[in-house]
Amino acid sequence: MTMRRTCELDFALLNYGLDEFFSPGRRYCLSNDYVKTQDIEDKTGTVHFRVTDLVHS
Repeated sequence: MTMRRTCELDFALLNYGLDEFFSPGRRYCLSNDYVKTQDIEDKTGTVHFRVTDLVHS
C-alpha cells in the first residue's frame, strides 16, 4: 500500500520490472484524480478501506 497515485505506482513497477509481482487488483494506491488533503487523514482512510477490502475478499 502506498500514498502514491496509480500513474506513479505503475511507472515505478514497470520501470523496475516489478509489475508481474503485483497484480492491478492488489495495488493499493490513490486514484489519479484523488485530491489529497492532510497526509494523516488520507492514510487512515486508505488503510481502513483497504483492510476492509482484504478481509472481505
